[in-house]
Amino acid sequence: MITKEELERERRRSLSRLAQVHREWTKRHAQDAPFNADHARPGPKGTDYPLHHLDVSATVDQEEEFQQLAAEAMAPFQRMAEEYARQQRETANGNEIDP
Repeated sequence: MITKEELERERRRSLSRLAQVHREWTKRHAQDAPFNADHARPGPKGTDYPLHHLDVSATVDQEEEFQQLAAEAMAPFQRMAEEYARQQRETANGNEIDP
């Protein structure tokens, strides 16, 4: 039976994998992502914040690549969370849990 603590540990591991995936993906694509001046974040009046803080937009292919990598990084947690939920339902219904 999966405990809440085990589920939390896997959540943290998966989020760590996701962060690493994002760092690597960003390194690969940061120079290729088109800059769109309309995506510049507005700053406080009288500052040059929008000149230094901006958003770039990944291409559709880049976004799809990231979504696939992100799903893979989070898959172990997703599977464990689904199993944990199943176990909780079984326990709540008074049924024995099949391993």
